[in-house]
Amino acid sequence: MLRVGVPAGWLASFLILVALGAPRSAPAAALVIGADGNVVIGLRQANDSTTGFSIDPRVGIQLDTKTLRFTPEVMASFARFGKADRISLATQDHTSFRVVGGFRLASRTLVAPSFFVHGGLGRHALGDRHQLGPAFDAGLALDYTGIRYLSVGAQASYNAIAIDSLFDWVGIGLHAAVIF
Repeated sequence: MLRVGVPAGWLASFLILVALGAPRSAPAAALVIGADGNVVIGLRQANDSTTGFSIDPRVGIQLDTKTLRFTPEVMASFARFGKADRISLATQDHTSFRVVGGFRLASRTLVAPSFFVHGGLGRHALGDRHQLGPAFDAGLALDYTGIRYLSVGAQASYNAIAIDSLFDWVGIGLHAAVIF
């Protein structure tokens, strides 16, 4: 069974930073507070609740080098699945919640391609059945960084919680981050 945790996410972040090489001068560091909003599409679910939405607040420290932005971060994620005519926050019959740590790596350009990966713990609830398991996500994003202290963009991600059988979904959406 997949065993990915928050410490593994931070370790992966550190190893990538080491692999990229430390810049000769200290990188500029900034606090980043962001949120993602996604349409989610379940991949292997046997029931009819395969579409929904997710809300993913995150916080991290952005480290800038001459060519890259590296952001170790933590994120909480809430996803609600259901029939298209039943999706609402009021009904909680098919949900997932994840707390994960990981990183984003982006170029330092006006329109910045990036990728991200996180690992941690997830909880999946379907009716009265609640399960905990390792959680993982990975994705690609395209950000516009021309507004000072703000980054906005679009993203696509693969998300999973390893429970009895793998519960996985694709998320496609928008995000914004304030950079302090």
